[in-house]
Amino acid sequence: FEVLEVGDRVEVQWQPQAIAPKKRVAKTRTLEVVHEDEDLLVVLKPAGLLTVPTPHGERQTLLSMVESYVRKSDSSAQVCCVHRLDRGVSGLLVFAKSIAMAEELRNQFAARKPERQYVAIVAGIVSQSRGRIESYLATDSDLNRYSVDDPAQGEFAATNFEVVKLWKDATLL
Repeated sequence: FEVLEVGDRVEVQWQPQAIAPKKRVAKTRTLEVVHEDEDLLVVLKPAGLLTVPTPHGERQTLLSMVESYVRKSDSSAQVCCVHRLDRGVSGLLVFAKSIAMAEELRNQFAARKPERQYVAIVAGIVSQSRGRIESYLATDSDLNRYSVDDPAQGEFAATNFEVVKLWKDATLL
């Protein structure tokens, strides 16, 4: 994945019939630490990087990078992943430096206490200026999230959205 700079111009032509799976090439990445204290670490996850390994045992994950970073100053340090973002999504993630802190933070996320904001460009024109999407999210064995209708198969998820900008064939939410 390329990192974009302010002022870069991006043009995308989507041709679904032309998309073919490609082999992933390992890239060396650097960890961007946004905040660190004795209890937690906040880092910027780039798009294209897994947060945690799947059952396939990927070695290059954000968790492995954070563990390596923390263990440089304390070889016995532990790091706990509190939440995650999908591979294709970039954003801030919180890691706990103890099991007790991880439990506290996970409880806060479960109670929907942290306010989270996302920015997305979606294909097509969203006609409502704002709205709410409710669904149930399930996770497959590769940690991919997908929507299901059956509450017994997924976790309730609600997303409020607001249209920021409309283009000819896309919407910024």
